[in-house]
Amino acid sequence: MKNLSNNTVKRIIKRDITFERWGSLLLFDSRSCLKLYQWQEGVGRCQVWLTLIDTGSGLQGLLTGGEKPHVGGVVLATPRPSLRGEGWSSDVYMTPVPGHKDVEVARTMAEILAQEILSPVSITSGIHSDHLNSEELDEIMRNCRNLTQAALRSLKSVTKA
Repeated sequence: MKNLSNNTVKRIIKRDITFERWGSLLLFDSRSCLKLYQWQEGVGRCQVWLTLIDTGSGLQGLLTGGEKPHVGGVVLATPRPSLRGEGWSSDVYMTPVPGHKDVEVARTMAEILAQEILSPVSITSGIHSDHLNSEELDEIMRNCRNLTQAALRSLKSVTKA
């Protein structure tokens, strides 16, 4: 398929489901059971992207960024009632690629999303830029927190509608 400019929307009809392509982002219409959301935060070496697919019974996410996006690990968070008897918590399962710490920011993101939307959340993560200093690492972590909050706001506004 040829590249489309960011201002171009192309409709693709396939098996009675309309897909809209805007640039490189594929959007599903209201007849599809899947919804796709995408956000970005930061600039340059510290920029991160979050793509979430709402399956209707959970979220599948991709958290990437930096100069070398990759697969650094996978996190699954499943919500459960808090053992203290107040509110919700989550059980978390992490599978990092050896030597990668990408799952740490994905863990926090998956836990928060799972506890707020009360559905399972799986996030594959991979954020890398060579020779980051401590300020840049802090900025990446802050950008990931901002993405988490942006995702929560969007998901909550969709469920209210």
